[in-house]
Amino acid sequence: MSLKAVAIFLTAISFTCTAQQVLKDSLNWEKYTAFIDHVPKFYKPSGSSDAESMLSKYEHNSLASIMLLYGYQEQLRLTDENVKELERDIDQVVVALFMEGKPFKIDKVGGYGGCPYERIYTQCQGETEISILNFCFTCLGANKHEEKFIETVNYRIDRLLQTKI
Repeated sequence: MSLKAVAIFLTAISFTCTAQQVLKDSLNWEKYTAFIDHVPKFYKPSGSSDAESMLSKYEHNSLASIMLLYGYQEQLRLTDENVKELERDIDQVVVALFMEGKPFKIDKVGGYGGCPYERIYTQCQGETEISILNFCFTCLGANKHEEKFIETVNYRIDRLLQTKI
C-alpha cells in the first residue's frame, strides 16, 4: 500500500469519525433543548391576577422560559410579587416534570475550560434514573439569580426523590 493510499484511508476515517461526533452532538443538543423547552401537561403557571404584570407579557411555561425570566429579573424590572410568582412556578414545573417521570437535576458547567459537548445525560440516584442537565456558563459564571434557580430546582428534586423512596 502506498503512502498516498494510507493518507487517503486515514483522512476518510477521520471524516467519518468527525461526522459521527457531529451527529452525536447534534442529537444530544436536540434532546437537551426538547427537555428544557417541554411544557409539562400537569403544569399551569401560577398566573398573576394583575393584567399589567410584567409576567403577563412573557410565556413562563417551561423550564427554559422560567429560568430566563428568573435569571434576568432585574433587567426585566420584575416586582417582588412577580419574583414570588416565578418561584412558585419553579416549584410547580419541577413537580410536573417529576410527575411525568422526568426527574432531573441541573449542573452548572463551563468557566475557563469551556463546556462539555454532552448537555444532558442520565445517572442513577438511589433507585431512580434522573437526567442531568448541564447549564453552560462563561468564565464569569452564573449570576446570583441563576445560582438560586439551580439551587432551588435541585433542592426540590432531592425532596421529591426522598418522598418517593
